[in-house]
Amino acid sequence: MGFSVIPHPAISGFTGPQGAAGAQGAQGAAGVIQTINGKSAASVTLAASDVNALPSNADGTSTGSLTLGGGLTAGSTSTVPNLRVGSSGTFGGASGSIVALANAGSGPTGNPAGSILYVTGGVPRFRESSGADYAVTPPSSFTPESLGVLAWAGDPGTLASGADYSGVGQGRMTAVYVTRAMSVSKIVWHMQGYAGGLLTGSWAGIYDTAGTLKAATGDMSTAAYEPATQSGTAGGWSVSPLTASVTLPPGVYYVCWRFVYTASPVDGPNLARWDSAGTTNGQMGLGTAVWRFAKFTSSATSAPSTITPSTLFGANGIQFWVALA
Repeated sequence: MGFSVIPHPAISGFTGPQGAAGAQGAQGAAGVIQTINGKSAASVTLAASDVNALPSNADGTSTGSLTLGGGLTAGSTSTVPNLRVGSSGTFGGASGSIVALANAGSGPTGNPAGSILYVTGGVPRFRESSGADYAVTPPSSFTPESLGVLAWAGDPGTLASGADYSGVGQGRMTAVYVTRAMSVSKIVWHMQGYAGGLLTGSWAGIYDTAGTLKAATGDMSTAAYEPATQSGTAGGWSVSPLTASVTLPPGVYYVCWRFVYTASPVDGPNLARWDSAGTTNGQMGLGTAVWRFAKFTSSATSAPSTITPSTLFGANGIQFWVALA
């Protein structure tokens, strides 16, 4: 008898057990952080490499952007070519270590713990913890730089119309306040008359308030260090170069000098000064007192390496003008 094969009916509607998970693939390279959103409630801390990783142009300007809703704390070695605070701020064509501040949405209404810098109407302003709030604008009066020097004892426009000789071998001192670190290479006087003739033993030096010599001229009787003569009406500025330039940090400095010249007929420098009708004041200031003007007695023929202001200086009858350049 014959046989026939009966096919088995297909079975559906059933799922077999899940296979084991495959191994995790290798981690991809870290991407450059461009935007961090949703972080307004807390600061975001980035490593120096994260900040420096922003793509840059050849001139150092960033081609990317970093947007933070909170604060940014960067490592101590971080370098950001340019920084723009506020989306509407621009660099005005500048590049390389530029900070651009957009106008503030609203100015401060309270006093900060410290101070803040902000911009309103395109003008930068400071707000101090004391409540002082002022614009950062260029000065409208003459500054040392506007007349070609770095620091001076005071505006020479306030000087008296007269002048005086410093005295043969008489030491004189005028203090100068330095407001920022500066490289100084010259001492400047206004001489209302001078035909030359300083003798050996003439010198000038710059001292800190502790009495340490910072820099000095050479022998001012020599051509290299003798100030230029002045024979015109009202004279002009004459300088004596230092033997080497010196960088002075901010602070008070005593410019001391001792001129030796023929007393009769007198042929030394006639120096511009403030109105000096009598003995000037002595030390000034609360806490740390300094001399503004003084005289001293010295037989030194060059600037001493140290002096003792508290015992060397005495009240001076003439307030001579001096500057540093």
